[in-house]
Amino acid sequence: MMLEMVELKRCSKCGGFWSANKFYKSKLHSDGLNPWCKSCRRDYRKNYLETPKQREKRLIYNRQPHIVERKRNYMREYEKREDRKAYQKEYQREYQRKYRMTTKGKVTVRATGNKRRGKLKALPYQWTTADEFYAINYFSGLCAVCERPLFGLWHSISMDHWIPISEDGETNPGTIPSNMIPLCNGIGGCNGQKRDKRADIWLIEKYGKRKANKIMKRINAFFETVRQVNTA
Repeated sequence: MMLEMVELKRCSKCGGFWSANKFYKSKLHSDGLNPWCKSCRRDYRKNYLETPKQREKRLIYNRQPHIVERKRNYMREYEKREDRKAYQKEYQREYQRKYRMTTKGKVTVRATGNKRRGKLKALPYQWTTADEFYAINYFSGLCAVCERPLFGLWHSISMDHWIPISEDGETNPGTIPSNMIPLCNGIGGCNGQKRDKRADIWLIEKYGKRKANKIMKRINAFFETVRQVNTA
């Protein structure tokens, strides 16, 4: 079996002998390759760009109005990409997880919990296990919003305040049957996505106006049924 001989080229910068794929192509030289290897070329370019003169030239170039506008347009389009949104969501989730493990994060989580408990105590609380079972059975064991099963491998049930606790004023009914709704909780769960947002705004962001109105109509029908049962 004959071994194929690989022709090596000498780098005129570092003096090393390398195969052709270690050199950038160049039409200015007879062999079609740059006399410096890729590593030497990268190091030279990096050092050259860090000189005061080159830094000043880059600064002037980047401040030109058409360059600034081009970068803004690129970033607007980049932020709309689905892969960017997915990466950003995963990055934020990992950042929050690490932050909650720090001393400052633990204090913040504790303070937030105390604030929420204080609000809950100030609002009406008329919620029983029977009310929870009634809500789950009404929606046939499915999430009231996305209609996926509430008991799965990667998600579970969470009773959500439809009008969030964070909303101030007399319009906040608190923890009562006509404000509690069963939502899925876990990976991609509706409870985690809604958080303390207003229900109508969150639904429009998630599903669009047409489907959001359909879901709101279904949930409002449930609340009306609950009110009739409680007043009967």
